[in-house]
Amino acid sequence: MRLYLLCVVFILAGCVSPSPKVSLYKVYQEYAQQATRENVFDIYTQYFRAGFLDDFQKDEFTKGAILLGESMAKEGEYFEKIIDQNTGCLLIDGLSKQQLKPMELILRYERSDANWLIQEITFNHLENDSEYNKKALCPDEV
Repeated sequence: MRLYLLCVVFILAGCVSPSPKVSLYKVYQEYAQQATRENVFDIYTQYFRAGFLDDFQKDEFTKGAILLGESMAKEGEYFEKIIDQNTGCLLIDGLSKQQLKPMELILRYERSDANWLIQEITFNHLENDSEYNKKALCPDEV
């Protein structure tokens, strides 16, 4: 009887165990590796919320803005937080390509079905290294 009860407990524990933790940085890296100047307008809907570019022209400026990796010459540390089951934020430290000055790329993600999609982007340009936040923030917290 005890063995039967123990087996039932283990089976139930397996059924209610939490799902694997998502890494927003890995989601970002996948997009950064897939997106190019040639295909970004074809694939962005897989990584950004529906209607993200509705208010923008699909031109070279917009291309540069959503090719997130193009804004940084070098990535540093990253920090992420999951706020609830459907919302999370990612902050990536780095150096801007234009002036090699400190900057932060800050993204808000929301889950749609099984995918984490970018909802909002903020580029935070800093004066010096001491201004890095060193923690996960959402765009509205900067």
